[in-house]
Amino acid sequence: MPYRLRKYKSTIALLAIAAFFVCLLSGCTAQKENVFFNTDFSLEIEGSGALSRSKKIESMLEELENTLSASIAASEISRINDAEVGVPVSVGKDFVYLYTASMILHESFPSYNPFIFPMVELWNFDPEGFTLSPSGIPSSQEIQDLLGLCNKDSFSFNEQASTITKLRTGAKLDFGAIAKGYAADKAAEIADNTKYVVNIGGTIRTNKKIEVAIVSPRNNGYAASFVLDNGAVATSGDYERFYLYQDTRYHHIIGADGYPAGIGETETVVSATVVGPEAAMCDALSTLVFIEGETTKDFIEALGYSALILTETTYKTIGDVRFELLEPREAA
Repeated sequence: MPYRLRKYKSTIALLAIAAFFVCLLSGCTAQKENVFFNTDFSLEIEGSGALSRSKKIESMLEELENTLSASIAASEISRINDAEVGVPVSVGKDFVYLYTASMILHESFPSYNPFIFPMVELWNFDPEGFTLSPSGIPSSQEIQDLLGLCNKDSFSFNEQASTITKLRTGAKLDFGAIAKGYAADKAAEIADNTKYVVNIGGTIRTNKKIEVAIVSPRNNGYAASFVLDNGAVATSGDYERFYLYQDTRYHHIIGADGYPAGIGETETVVSATVVGPEAAMCDALSTLVFIEGETTKDFIEALGYSALILTETTYKTIGDVRFELLEPREAA
């Protein structure tokens, strides 16, 4: 018996050593930080092959950025935006997926608009034109003249041929409202059955149970928190890319009228957080909820998602997620 016990302990020790070297070689845990899509990226991953999976995720994100970023000259998006009228541009499966998903939302709520990019440029909120000190803002006439260009009739999409053709000079599109979430979902596919937390510019996808804090749109610190359990979250707000002009805050989320959403309204939305199973949908819906507010309630709940809508002084919740408010606001 003593011999068997010693032998058993010896076997356990050998197995532990073997497991250590397997873990060392395959990478049981990995942490990555980088910049993709002009925003911060972080990854925490643990489990079999964590290190190799983390490298695959970074490689995938670089490739996806080079395909979908409007600020990269050779990307599919840039080639489409720079194309001559009537010239078909071939696109890949990532573009097809995002275009199709964006059109589903656009047809339900036209204010969710992947064709609004010329207006984003007019307001100087594109990556190249953004400034904290604008010399002026667009005139109402400039906005009206450009608004007719910012719709689906400016392009023709052939899904079978995987091509898209510009029909009007100056028309442009962009997937900035959904691309980060899509990238997070693709990272989750690579992470597979490991434990992971993917964060791309505040759009998070995880299969763990974690506490998430929502940044305060006006103060240092956090406005709310909640527990995210095997899902995704994204927030859109007027505090990340904005400028002040003549004491008015103008932000990058452009509404259906061609103006930054909520400008001139009372109790405008300043932050919209959406929680659900897929990061791409959370990303897109957070933009939609920011623009449309609680009119999206039935649509959000029908999809099985939840939301927290913040104004300067009030909050509104949609769905089943329990949000804990961390700064004073009244229920709307």
